[in-house]
Amino acid sequence: CGDWKWITDERKRSGWQSDRAGSLIRFRLKVNETPTMSLTYMTSHATFGNFRVTFQTISHVHTTPLMGCSDVEKFKNQTILPSHGLEGRRQQFSLWDTFIFSGKLDSNDGNANVVMKKTVLDKMDESKDIDYIDMYVLNDNYFGDRKRVKIQTVTSC
Repeated sequence: CGDWKWITDERKRSGWQSDRAGSLIRFRLKVNETPTMSLTYMTSHATFGNFRVTFQTISHVHTTPLMGCSDVEKFKNQTILPSHGLEGRRQQFSLWDTFIFSGKLDSNDGNANVVMKKTVLDKMDESKDIDYIDMYVLNDNYFGDRKRVKIQTVTSC
């Protein structure tokens, strides 16, 4: 929901782009018993800003998406919905960056490990029929002029 759309800009950089705070997009990923997911996104000195990422496990029984447009407020409460914030700003240049969410909990970012444990690994321990994980990305730029988020690729292994 919101304004996510596939864009190829004047520099031939393609990706899912949002320019409006509160815009939410979902990617469904096939996973194994120790899921690792990566997210490649644009960082820039100019217009790119913050966004948040969370996950929902999808089993044979439970296939309904966790969130829709009316659920964006859940991102504000880390107890209800743990999420990880990523920064789209950099000092100079515009470059792609990749963040890896590891099922081995070996990220150098402690919060990413907490989000993976609470939203994915604990759920996989409870249910052995998890085939997919929904990755949700929220444009979290409610303040300032850096409202753009661009996702190039989302992968799992």
